[in-house]
Amino acid sequence: MCGDSSRQSEGGAIAILQTINQIHQPQHTTNSELRFHTDHNTLYANRISYTSRDAGIPTDFFVVIHKQGDMTKPINAAEYLHKLHFLPSSVDSSGTRSLKLDNPLQISPGGEGVIGRRVLLYESSGQSPLAEGLIGWN
Repeated sequence: MCGDSSRQSEGGAIAILQTINQIHQPQHTTNSELRFHTDHNTLYANRISYTSRDAGIPTDFFVVIHKQGDMTKPINAAEYLHKLHFLPSSVDSSGTRSLKLDNPLQISPGGEGVIGRRVLLYESSGQSPLAEGLIGWN
C-alpha cells in the first residue's frame, strides 16, 4: 500500500469493495473486502475470503474478475477473465467467509494474473451486481 499505514502486509491480493445501488452506480462507501490468499509465498491464490460490514450481501454469490481494470466502462460491457461461485466452505468468528479454490488464481499483473483487474460480486442468479472494486497487492 502507498503512503503511511499501520496495517501490515499479509501477502496475496486484496480488493476493497464498494456497494453498487439499484442503478449500478457505486455508493462510494467502503464496506467489504475480498482477499486472495497464498500459501508459502507462492504466486497463486488457493483461497478467497470475504469480509463485509454490509448485511445486504448474501451468503453465496459470484465473483467476476474482469479482463481490464477500467472502472469507467459499463459493467455489462466488460469481458471477464474468471467467474467463481462463492459458496463459502468456512465462516470464522468474525463473520469472514472463506472458499478454497479448485483452480488457483495467479497473483500478478498481466496475462492470467488478477492484479489491477476490476472485480464484481453478483447475486447468485448472476444478474444483479452487488459490489465492485479493483484487485491490488496486499
